[in-house]
Amino acid sequence: MKKKIHAIVLYAFLLTSFLNAQSLDERIAYVQDMSSACTLEYIDELEAELKSVLSRNDPRFALLNFRRGVILSGNARYSEAVDVFTKAIRIYKRAGDDYKYSLYSAEFNLANAYYYLAKYDDSITHYLVVMDLVQEFAGKNTYDWAITSLSIGNCYYAKGDYDKAIPFCSDASDIFCRLYGADSAIYAFSQGTLGLFYDGKGEFETAEKLIKEAIEIYTKNLSPATVSGLLPAYNNLALVYQHTGKYSSALETYECAASIAEAYKSDLNIELTLATIYSNMCSVCDVLCEYDKAYEYIMKSVEIRERVLGENDFNTATSYSNLAAWFYGKGDYESAVLYGEKALSAMIHSVGKENPTSLSAMDNVAVFYREKGDYEAALSMHSEALEIRKRLLGETYYETAKSYNYIGMIYDRLADYKNALIYYAHAVDIYETLFGSLHENTMNMYNNIGDIYYDSGDFSNAIKWQLKALDAAQAVFGSEHKTISIICSNLCLSYRAYGDYDSAQSYAEHALEVQLNLFGENHPETAVRYNNLALIYKDKNNLEKAAACLTKCVEIYKSLYADGQCPELGTVYSNLCALYIDESQYRTAVEYGELAVQFDEAYYGENHPKTMTAYINLASAYDYWGNLRSALKWNKKAVSAAESCYGADSKNPKLAIAYYNLAFTYQEQNESDKAIPYFEKAYLIWQDAANFSEMIECLDRVLSCGIENDAFVRETMELAFSVLEKSRVVASSIKSNFLQQAMPIYSFGLDFAKQKSDTDLAFWCSESIRNRSFLDQVGVDAALKLDEVTDLERDQIRELMEQIEENRLIIERQYKVPEEDQNMADALAAAKRLSDAETALLKLDAEIGMRCPKYAQLRNPVPVSLSVAQEFCGKNRAILEYVFTSSEKYCIVITDKKSYIVALDNAYDYAVSVKKLYDGVSKFPLKKESTFERPRNELYEKLVMPVLSYIKGKSGILVVPDGNLALLPFDILRQDSDSKMLGEQYAVALSPSVSVSYVSKQNNVTGSSVFALGGAWYDSSLSESEHDYVLNTATLPSGDPYPNPKTRAANTTGWNDLPGTMRELNLLKDSVFAAYDFFSITQEEATEQHIKSISESGELEHYSIVHFACHGYFNRPNSSQPTSILLSEISTMIDDSDEDGYLTISESSLLSLNADFVCLSACETGIVDLDESDDMTGLSRAFMTAGSRHVGVSLWEASDDAAVEFMTRMYRKILKGADYASAYKSVKAEFRKSAEWSHPFYWALYTIYE
Repeated sequence: MKKKIHAIVLYAFLLTSFLNAQSLDERIAYVQDMSSACTLEYIDELEAELKSVLSRNDPRFALLNFRRGVILSGNARYSEAVDVFTKAIRIYKRAGDDYKYSLYSAEFNLANAYYYLAKYDDSITHYLVVMDLVQEFAGKNTYDWAITSLSIGNCYYAKGDYDKAIPFCSDASDIFCRLYGADSAIYAFSQGTLGLFYDGKGEFETAEKLIKEAIEIYTKNLSPATVSGLLPAYNNLALVYQHTGKYSSALETYECAASIAEAYKSDLNIELTLATIYSNMCSVCDVLCEYDKAYEYIMKSVEIRERVLGENDFNTATSYSNLAAWFYGKGDYESAVLYGEKALSAMIHSVGKENPTSLSAMDNVAVFYREKGDYEAALSMHSEALEIRKRLLGETYYETAKSYNYIGMIYDRLADYKNALIYYAHAVDIYETLFGSLHENTMNMYNNIGDIYYDSGDFSNAIKWQLKALDAAQAVFGSEHKTISIICSNLCLSYRAYGDYDSAQSYAEHALEVQLNLFGENHPETAVRYNNLALIYKDKNNLEKAAACLTKCVEIYKSLYADGQCPELGTVYSNLCALYIDESQYRTAVEYGELAVQFDEAYYGENHPKTMTAYINLASAYDYWGNLRSALKWNKKAVSAAESCYGADSKNPKLAIAYYNLAFTYQEQNESDKAIPYFEKAYLIWQDAANFSEMIECLDRVLSCGIENDAFVRETMELAFSVLEKSRVVASSIKSNFLQQAMPIYSFGLDFAKQKSDTDLAFWCSESIRNRSFLDQVGVDAALKLDEVTDLERDQIRELMEQIEENRLIIERQYKVPEEDQNMADALAAAKRLSDAETALLKLDAEIGMRCPKYAQLRNPVPVSLSVAQEFCGKNRAILEYVFTSSEKYCIVITDKKSYIVALDNAYDYAVSVKKLYDGVSKFPLKKESTFERPRNELYEKLVMPVLSYIKGKSGILVVPDGNLALLPFDILRQDSDSKMLGEQYAVALSPSVSVSYVSKQNNVTGSSVFALGGAWYDSSLSESEHDYVLNTATLPSGDPYPNPKTRAANTTGWNDLPGTMRELNLLKDSVFAAYDFFSITQEEATEQHIKSISESGELEHYSIVHFACHGYFNRPNSSQPTSILLSEISTMIDDSDEDGYLTISESSLLSLNADFVCLSACETGIVDLDESDDMTGLSRAFMTAGSRHVGVSLWEASDDAAVEFMTRMYRKILKGADYASAYKSVKAEFRKSAEWSHPFYWALYTIYE
């Protein structure tokens, strides 16, 4: 009892002395005296004794709580420490000004406790209170102020707010320099810390400079005290090197630090720091693939900490964690679990289970269980960690976000993507709130979400999130970092799965480039990059490059693994198997496929995703080799493996692939009854993932099964059409890929409709298959003319569409030039801009569509129905829509009352006859009509006679041609030389499709002015005055019209000026449109730049008639020049224009018109590219897209004089009230009766599109 009384007296004396102490040294000395004698139990006993004699608000109770908080913090019991520090602060505040320094100490320690709990905002709040107190009793230029400022900087650094962290640290460093000098250890420490902050910001050069300055200060006077600061500085410098990908330099820095620590390791603190250095060296050696060294260093770290601290110490637990991570990296998950649980046990023993570090150790063990495939154990541990964090830290803290992330990963592995996204969404919300979007933690979450969408087959969303991750990574790390390589590699796989191989190649090549710059050839991740690039080359049918990349993979893996037994070799062999299938070397493909199965079964077992892929590829090899029995065997094993990995009810797209391949094999064996259920399973998975490409392919295979159930076939086709429409809207930038893939389905529908006499289906398929993307463009033009769309929105939409087109072309061009000339950086940047533009356009479309349903209808148009087409005919006209598939040829005849499918001769060679007729009528010198009478009679017999009985009483026909029927001058067809021509019986007009014509007719033309262009400069040999002379020569001499014939040889353009076009414009202006507002541009003003300028300004929309009298050019085989209208830049004499003078199809389609008629009075403007996709292939269609109701074109090179005559007569009839088709018919009749123009060469070339 006397001892306890003595202790109380002594303690009271110490308390009194402490409170009366005046100097900092005295106060620290008393605190040290107490710390050597006090435990939590002793403080509890003392507090109990004092309660009976002191008031609860006595400052001595505050001191007891303060000491209790210090002890709790020392044992990492920060949550309890927060409570007792808060009690101490409350008492000190009541005690008044005499206890300001005590209040300062309590506030400072409370801020520290919040920091260790990762509650950085709370920590900053209390550090700022500390600064106010310091300013009162000590001032700013003091140690206390500086150390508090440095602490606030640390909080902002932990939050990832480096811009705020740096000023606080810089302020502290300046104070330390003034107080203690530029050679002091405390100044060195602050400079090293500042360097660490700049490293976080990504300003690595500044970081390196500051940390090296700190190291230089420390090394001037080495001692155990300075070495204790020097070693962390070396550690920070190594981190900078790691962040910049300089792993060899990082290892050298760690080795230097280790050699210094070895010399001073008699100091236990330094020896423990050496253990940390060894642990870090292990991590770097792992990255450099120096696995033996890595193991050596981590074992040294473990040995030091076990010997010095014992197995249950916190720091020893950290070494166990690092050793577990090493085993994890090697794929030895059993050993990883063993040491992970050992680390967790030591953590719990030293700091308790509810400590943040213990929870991290718990998560690590859960990750090891996850990789073992024990998802139940992993989910249980992650969930426990989450609940503890939520209780201790709340919902919105960094550590809580980590838990959500880990649980999301488990659900991803279980293919439960819905739950995975829910947990990831929680994590990303927390990270964005705490750190913003441009932070490493947020970046990792974006990438993880991208992975989820990729795994679920939603590649569009995968790309969106991976691009966000790439933006963040570039902001955090710069352009040369392993994270950039990883994300670009992920983007490569997503774009590949999306079907955008050009973008995929851009990212694959950039990923490889960064990887090679950082690590060189001999690295496992380099092999992965080569493997990904090989997949893209294979997709693009560049099999030679694909093989070279895969060979590189094999070489790298064999060099890294002495016994050649690398688990990743199975994947490479499997890809080689697929490659040799494409090269039709099936025996070799089987050999590699069997090697892949052998490796993957040995390393992963039968029921593993990699083994499943090996089974699929081997089955494909046997399939192509003709061994269907073996193909069936391995496809069945693939399905079994997939169902085992993901579950039979899973929505994992890899399961869909296994189902699809098994179904395909059954179909090949004529077992459709067994194939269809597996096709259906595959389709349902892809449908859930919105994987349009695979859905289309799957439905195509079902339709090709030869099913006799009509209802089932119709249902499948309707489903396919629905998928195609959705893919067109969602995947806008690569819709042409889907349309091309969809061609067999539409063709099937056309054939099926013919067999079943289903006119509605036939018309739907026909309209869908022709010019589908063109209909989209027409719809855009009509939508933008709506009053509800603002001028700003119109400009934004046009700009975004131009960006999409421009960036798509940039990507495509990169892969059309030799490899040495390719600029992958440009392609990569274009892919990013393309994705951003598409996202912005979809968002803007949705906003406008919400308030204007008509806009949404036009922006996402569907082909018109048959009933609309019948209404569009009117009473006096019929539509003849020709349909040519590989197996069926027929005409859909549509009138206002009825519609019919009329069979045509399937055996007849239409293309040959069209060419014969075209060549006969279009060439100069003129041929007698008898020379092409036979093809015109045959084509009349095959194309017209079968439909005549259905169009009796009609005065006009609208022909929708198919294939090279677009080259056919329908007017001149007749039964025989004594019969009337088709153009004499009917007013004939053409249409790219009924849907396109219908939408273009929705334009509300309000203007009445005329715009004309002619007299463009083409000949590069002529001066300005010579151009003027040639173009304005009223009557051309019989010889060479040019004033200086000798200069003709110098014409490098290959195009001559057209004098007739000036006469044509003058006649139109003075004779035809004398009473109308007529505006023309000629000669040096007749430029592409001028046309685009008045289009962009809106001026071009004011003209109801737009007339081009100029050269036209058709893109012939082996020509690099696209189909275009040629303008004055061709002459190379227009110095102030950035254009080339070729107004191409795509450029024409982007003009802003609101015209009733565009006349292309030019050479060959009506000729279309006969490519099967028929995507934007005629200038006529382009001008309808731009906003014209009618377009007049010519099918072959026009005669100048005939052109002038035809156009003036035609316009006069229009001005008298005739419609365009009738006007064309009437002028052609007049030409036939004239002595000068009777030959079809002069008039049959003129065609009206509407």
